[in-house]
Amino acid sequence: MVAKPGDVISTKLASLLSKLNIKPIEAGIVVNYAIADKLVFAEKDLRIDLDEFKNELSRSHNESIALAVESSYFTQESMRLLLSKAFKHALSLAIESNYLSKETAGSIISISAMKANNLAAQLKNKGYAIS
Repeated sequence: MVAKPGDVISTKLASLLSKLNIKPIEAGIVVNYAIADKLVFAEKDLRIDLDEFKNELSRSHNESIALAVESSYFTQESMRLLLSKAFKHALSLAIESNYLSKETAGSIISISAMKANNLAAQLKNKGYAIS
């Protein structure tokens, strides 16, 4: 046996089989119309652009994850993003309320220094001596 049914054979093997009077054939099916639920579908309606289908499937997957995150719906795919979002919100709240921790200290000090420099500049503009 040189090939199993459904195997694609090389040109060289096809030539050898031809010399033995064995004709390889290419089989397929062509659908001109299909009927489902009393609806008739033409051939052009049945063709699927695989690249477009893959892109649409990928886009739908991404949009479903985004929806799950926005609605705080826990799934295996959305859990990591939801935890990250919750951490960022908690960190932001801690910084805004000046809650000191090892995670917030750097940001709070930077914001405080910026506010102090801004206040010093305003006082200097109003004629106060800054030391």
